[in-house]
Amino acid sequence: MISRLVQDKPEDVKNRQIFIVALTFLVISLACSSAIPLFSSKAPAPTHEASLGLIAYVGNDGNIYTTNRDGKQSSAITLDANLNPAAGQSKRIYQYPTWSPDGQRLAFVRFILNESGPEASLISVLSNGKNPVNNFTSQSFQPFYLSWSPNSKNIAFLGNNTSGGLAQYLVAASGGDSKFIGSGQPYYWDWSPDNHALIVHIGGASSANPDARLAFIGLDGSNPKQELNVKPGS
Repeated sequence: MISRLVQDKPEDVKNRQIFIVALTFLVISLACSSAIPLFSSKAPAPTHEASLGLIAYVGNDGNIYTTNRDGKQSSAITLDANLNPAAGQSKRIYQYPTWSPDGQRLAFVRFILNESGPEASLISVLSNGKNPVNNFTSQSFQPFYLSWSPNSKNIAFLGNNTSGGLAQYLVAASGGDSKFIGSGQPYYWDWSPDNHALIVHIGGASSANPDARLAFIGLDGSNPKQELNVKPGS
């Protein structure tokens, strides 16, 4: 009997290696595909429905109301809107109800038209209308957009000056003096998650307005303002 040593050609070795690698991936893929139904068929852990709070709205009479989610239980937060000016009473109307993130307080704007001119106030109350706080009052500035800080402790608001320009102020929900943040038009902002800063976009697109800018506004006094070296769009 004659034995013979057969040496594989290089291309045969290469083809066999490719086949082994492909076979390995096929086995892994089959294993994974068979394992997926085991996990996906498992019943998910039960989740509890988050409790839904109240809806705040402005009634036809100009007062602020709250209602539950099915609209069957309404409560008046204010009662003195649209009083009779002929009887010497100021005409009042309430607008822009805005909930705090924790759902505990409701902020809104009260407009009063009296002999000395219009007056606007930013007011916040508990969800049941109690413990009202007059956060801001002015005869030359009218807030129209309110934004609570993530921790529900401060309110940033945008409004119109008597000259027609836009400006932003900040006030503590517990009351106290307001703080001027900035002015310009258009004006956009958002809160940082840690409540310590605002990012503002003022002036629209830099292609149309060379003064358009993005900036961080620090609220803790450590870094009051930091302009970003970017050219914002509209």
